[in-house]
Amino acid sequence: MNRGVVILIGVAIGLTLGPLSAARAQTATKQWRSGFESGFPGEWLNYDNGSFNADGVLNGSNVAGWTIVGKDDVPGVPFGEHVYKGWIVASDSASHRAYPVIHVDIPSPLVNRFWVWLDVDYDKLGVSDWVHFATFGNNPDWTVHTMSVRDRKLEMAHLDWSYVGPKPQPDFPLRQWVRFSVYIHYPPAGDGTVIVWQDGVKVLVGTWSSVDGNNLMRAHWGMYAAATVSQGVQYNDEIQIWSLSAPLIDRENEPPSPYDDVPMVLDGPDADTTTGSDATDVTADWSGPSDQSPDDVQTPSDAQTPADTPSPDQKTVSTAGGCQLAQRSTSAAPWLVGLGLLLWLAC
Repeated sequence: MNRGVVILIGVAIGLTLGPLSAARAQTATKQWRSGFESGFPGEWLNYDNGSFNADGVLNGSNVAGWTIVGKDDVPGVPFGEHVYKGWIVASDSASHRAYPVIHVDIPSPLVNRFWVWLDVDYDKLGVSDWVHFATFGNNPDWTVHTMSVRDRKLEMAHLDWSYVGPKPQPDFPLRQWVRFSVYIHYPPAGDGTVIVWQDGVKVLVGTWSSVDGNNLMRAHWGMYAAATVSQGVQYNDEIQIWSLSAPLIDRENEPPSPYDDVPMVLDGPDADTTTGSDATDVTADWSGPSDQSPDDVQTPSDAQTPADTPSPDQKTVSTAGGCQLAQRSTSAAPWLVGLGLLLWLAC
């Protein structure tokens, strides 16, 4: 075959496949975000169990609470002017629950990124004491999987998991900002994969199989700890959730955030890279969440008992928004050009 014909065939194929691939480019959709800049409830569930303290003073006989403070309260705040602060001053008869929550309906695969600053005295914690970082549930009944620090080490709970980071596993660092990214793909559409990166290093992998449900429906971050914990302070900032239209290809490197307008590598047919743009916040407000501690065995008595009807001051916001690469036309023009040139050479 004439060399010019071969070259033109290659050009025609490239011109054809390029638009078709772009037409099926995968997407990353920003779903929910809080930097605690809007106060409470703001973008959070409009529910308070009595632990929120707008003035930073514990309510009544409470020995744990949370508030929103300015960036001068803690050094090195990653973003904005405000952060979450949760603190414990004494042990209690039940688990400390000083945090806001969200009720959402966000499809997986998804990624949650958030920043944590923790100050506890490890020497005052027993080997079974835990301090929580994040809770996730793909069902409305708060059957959940969690991330915590126990016996100085980062761990997960309520799922099969293993530590895969640097060996030996170091103590979780105190009094500094730590960035977490958590990739989740729930069944039945996914295989239950959960991967955690700490400051860009892959450290935990797990498999969630307790409940089928492809969407994230419940989550919270912040100062949630064993009743025996008698002291500690935790700050949170810049909590982000974005959904992916296909599983990640790269399971080793921390996925970049579309909120930072960084390209993301995705998996699936004709996968491509894309960056995100803002979507409508997704928060459905109900009342009265209650979930398990990392030590609890999940039983019906542990389940959430929400009211079915939102109160007048609550809101329901639907999912909307998304983004993808600019798509070129999928018209037949490249085919016509290529075929025309081939016919011309053949004459």
